[in-house]
Amino acid sequence: MDLTPEETQKIEKVIKQSKSDLKLYPKGVWYKTTGTKLRKVLKEIMASKEVRDALSDVVKKWILNV
Repeated sequence: MDLTPEETQKIEKVIKQSKSDLKLYPKGVWYKTTGTKLRKVLKEIMASKEVRDALSDVVKKWILNV
């Protein structure tokens, strides 16, 4: 699966914003808002439910390790 440059930029923008939000919000709030933002962007980009579910699991694991 290849992402277009625009799709990659959308994901990078959310990740960059989420990193700066970490300083502003308590961890629980940050976790929920970041997860929601990433899932929303990925849902827009990904056509297949299986791909969305797999990426959602990766994002959840990534967020838990931050």
